[in-house]
Amino acid sequence: MECELNGRLIRLDDDGELYYWYDYTSRGVLKNPYWRKFKQTITMNNKGKKYKVFPIKTRRFKAHRVIYYIHNQEWNIWDNSQSNLIDHIDNDGLNNNIENLRPATHQQNMCNTIKQQQAGYFITKSGNYQLRLKSGKTIRQSKTYKTEQEAIDAVAEFRLKYHQF
Repeated sequence: MECELNGRLIRLDDDGELYYWYDYTSRGVLKNPYWRKFKQTITMNNKGKKYKVFPIKTRRFKAHRVIYYIHNQEWNIWDNSQSNLIDHIDNDGLNNNIENLRPATHQQNMCNTIKQQQAGYFITKSGNYQLRLKSGKTIRQSKTYKTEQEAIDAVAEFRLKYHQF
């Protein structure tokens, strides 16, 4: 698949590698232009999550955003707001398969963190179960549940209501 981004023609190969069309040198147009593989570097965000990054002309792009854009060109890659993120479904920032990527808001992206995927409830001192989940701000239900299965069902109901994609 191919697209143009930042004035450069880009191709996503079947093996998941990104290439760009190389046709200019400092002296002018090449006689035999060809596809050249991007030199990707791995960068780490402030929370320790790793991503592949590469330059296109004067701007650096995250590989997962470019790959999603190649498959969905109606999506606005230039919008860097909190409501236009790309979420890795399996939480692996280096897994850039299109099946693993989806658009998300910041809140949806935070709901898909490793911590949020844990049980979502805790055991109180009295031996009952109580919910502890986040949806924007921490929401704790004061209602307690006698059995673990009741708590699991309540967590599933909560996630259906607040963590929708």
